[in-house]
Amino acid sequence: MTEDLQGVAGKGRYFAMGIDATVGAALGLLSASRLDLAREQSMALAMGIYLLYFFVQEAVWSTTLGKRIFGLYVLRLNGLPCGWARAAIRTAARAIEVNPIVPFGALPGAVAVAFTKRRQRLGDLAAGTVVTRCKPAPATE
Repeated sequence: MTEDLQGVAGKGRYFAMGIDATVGAALGLLSASRLDLAREQSMALAMGIYLLYFFVQEAVWSTTLGKRIFGLYVLRLNGLPCGWARAAIRTAARAIEVNPIVPFGALPGAVAVAFTKRRQRLGDLAAGTVVTRCKPAPATE
């Protein structure tokens, strides 16, 4: 399955990204606004919750709310679920390549998706994962 597993690019993936970025940012900002914290602490909490939104869902279900709506999954190149370690790598890379705070923050990820063979962003390349329409194979490990 490794050679045949191809990633997806297009409207569905970008709409999924928009949904996930909006929900993740809203959860982070709402959580931070409910606590009496210094500005720097509030921003750190908001960003942490934003990143946790992606990390936990991709680690547990190999998808996020936005990806699920569009039938997308994050899989290892062998078709197995993403898992905790690979989700951590993807999430760490997201802080740089898909940053919602910086203007054009998603540009590095979008460029990588457009120009890689399997439509992988930099976090996917580092983690050995791909965003695809295939459901995860049952884990045997």
